[in-house]
Amino acid sequence: VVDPGIALSDSCIYIVDHAPQSRICPVLGFSRDCSLRFAKRLKGRGPGEILGVSNFYVKDNKLCIFDDSSMKIYQYDSNGKFTDKINAIKIMKCVDMLFPIDSSHYMGFYTCDPEAEEPFIEIYDDKFRCLSGFLDLPDAVISLTGTPNTYSHRGKTKFIIPFLYDIYSTDDSCRVSLDYSLQFDKMFNDSDLKELERKEGFMDRFLYECTSANARHFFDFAETDRYLTFKFTQDNDTRVALYDKVKQETYALDLVLNNDLKHDIFAQLRVLASDQDNIYAYILYGTLKSSVEQSGNSGQLMEFINDLDSYSERYSLEAGDYVFIKVKMK
Repeated sequence: VVDPGIALSDSCIYIVDHAPQSRICPVLGFSRDCSLRFAKRLKGRGPGEILGVSNFYVKDNKLCIFDDSSMKIYQYDSNGKFTDKINAIKIMKCVDMLFPIDSSHYMGFYTCDPEAEEPFIEIYDDKFRCLSGFLDLPDAVISLTGTPNTYSHRGKTKFIIPFLYDIYSTDDSCRVSLDYSLQFDKMFNDSDLKELERKEGFMDRFLYECTSANARHFFDFAETDRYLTFKFTQDNDTRVALYDKVKQETYALDLVLNNDLKHDIFAQLRVLASDQDNIYAYILYGTLKSSVEQSGNSGQLMEFINDLDSYSERYSLEAGDYVFIKVKMK
């Protein structure tokens, strides 16, 4: 597994490798008690095989994988058995990601061609006929990092677009709605975007964006019923934010820990999914062990340390192995 992602059904935890360079596209299925149910390689052109993972999600307790090379959605049950495929070839353009809104509507993200002046998001019916389009973005935004960061909460696909600082989702009327508007001390504004538009080449835009002190590169989004958490880059530092929806307060983990994040477990987690109360993430075993050892004297993690020691001995873990963790937010 090169770049794992997690999708959750009522009975199963799916781990999907969505790295573009993956030669085998491995998919793992675990029961909710974390016992392995199946492990498959999906790369290929046979029945139930795919050319690549564009995005994936769970619908009706089935794992659905969208392959934009074939413009098809492949479905698998909780035992990994291929059950059906949905042909989306009627979408007459390259759609990078395709998510369901409800039983008869889909949402597509179109990010490949910044010169086409097409809507960034389109809504389709179950025959994949375009019903509406939203969010005409500046060329600079699309050409740099147009693909949005997406996550799921309570069946809704949510997304944030670089530089816009807003978290969107689709409502029951299949319209794009604004869920949260984020605010930072240093934000990209209209003058920044106009300056990016004046840059002639991709590399000039890329260098301008990378040398900026503005908040950017949002990732690792997860939302529970009470919390919203994410990471972002500012002043070339990675920052971790936690928003309490009940208290309506935001916490910056790097400020709490005096900018020393390299030994904090939460900061080092790669967040992949969430449900009502939990965040699902992975971390390299070497990083996890180092983080635990650094904080072991506090006594807060002794039970976890004991579990980790027995677990690592049982499976002979090495520093580069992935360890998947469920974190209960409270």
